[in-house]
Amino acid sequence: MFKEIAIGLANLGVIGGIGTAGVIWGPDLMKQANAYMAMFKDVQKGESVKYTIKVDKQEPQILDCEGKQDQYTILKLEKVSDAQNKAKFICQTTQEHLDKSSSFMKTISGIKELSCIREESTGTKQTFRCVYPGKSLTLEANKEDQKVTGITISWS
Repeated sequence: MFKEIAIGLANLGVIGGIGTAGVIWGPDLMKQANAYMAMFKDVQKGESVKYTIKVDKQEPQILDCEGKQDQYTILKLEKVSDAQNKAKFICQTTQEHLDKSSSFMKTISGIKELSCIREESTGTKQTFRCVYPGKSLTLEANKEDQKVTGITISWS
């Protein structure tokens, strides 16, 4: 009988500990799960998108991409033809919806070390963080008539 009482009390202690842990860490865990899931929300047809590009040690740059009816607004990363160490983010629209990997990660063929991964997305507001291991990255806004038309990323 003493054994059964001791086991019963121990089980109550374990259950209470688990409940307490859930109350203490549960809200933070839910926030982290929601932030993680937010990376996957995509833009709908016709919507404009505000892209924020981040690198370490520099203020983020913002590129506002205007939506077109019945088309998806996407962020494209392309190599700058006249430079070895530069690439450029531009706005583009397309009839086809991008697959998850293309909308989640931006890379350039031939420059596999540079990668930009989507950190956050509400669909119409998306944030990408770029890294190039062992290199320092800088961002520069390209403007036409005071409007940002692209963002150049360079590395050294």
